[in-house]
Amino acid sequence: MFSLLLAGVMLGCGDQDTKVKITYYEKGEEALEIGKVLLFWAEYKTEDGEYLLDTRPEEPLAILYDTSAVNQGGLLMKTIDRLKVGDSVLFEIPSKNLWEVTFQRDLPDSIGENSSISVIMRIIDQVTREEYQAYAMEMEQKRNARFNAEEEKQLEAYFSEKGLLPAKTESGLRYIITKEGQGPLAKNNDRVNVRYKGMLLDGTEFDAGDYAFVLGTGNVIRGWDEGIAYLKVGSKATLYIPSALGYGSRGSGRTIPPFSSLIFEVELLEIIK
Repeated sequence: MFSLLLAGVMLGCGDQDTKVKITYYEKGEEALEIGKVLLFWAEYKTEDGEYLLDTRPEEPLAILYDTSAVNQGGLLMKTIDRLKVGDSVLFEIPSKNLWEVTFQRDLPDSIGENSSISVIMRIIDQVTREEYQAYAMEMEQKRNARFNAEEEKQLEAYFSEKGLLPAKTESGLRYIITKEGQGPLAKNNDRVNVRYKGMLLDGTEFDAGDYAFVLGTGNVIRGWDEGIAYLKVGSKATLYIPSALGYGSRGSGRTIPPFSSLIFEVELLEIIK
């Protein structure tokens, strides 16, 4: 829900000129600059003490600070407009204003119409748009590295539980050839026909069928381009494909979540001449 903060804060309509009371934990000195991207940590909590958002220090939120954001972003942006880089503060925003003005969404039934959301916020830096793009890319790489490390642990736990010892390639692909074929070995630029069944680690099947493609040309996920090249015509194998060789941090549709390792039972039916 609070991913709406980044986009929604730019879309709100005007509101009353009510000033929000700010309690300072720390005070900064650097004034905010129009056109900069503000980086900040924040905690949002209801009157019942339920955390709606608690950002991790290594992954701050970002807002483009400009006049339209301040004028149209509701009490949240009017409050941020009063801060400086380095400020660490506590304030409360009426829930109705936060949702309906800032987020441009109906107030959820679970949030009281006359309630408030307490916000703890620290403005940690302001950067140019170009600097933010480079920063965001670096953060994404670090985030992906953490997820990939966790995914690797899950794969190893899966193999240990199932008693499997698949071969592992330099790229991270694992595979087990369950039947050795007698035909020619598939190679890059061959047009191959493959029978397959795709599953998640929990056994959920997401696809099955026959598929013809040109091997090694990027027409399929990297795990297929690499894995099918180990097979001869008539071979059957199980490919264990980490997300880095599959659908990565985006996943695929509703069936394959981000950072999902995939299992493919495959059979190389033929090399099409």
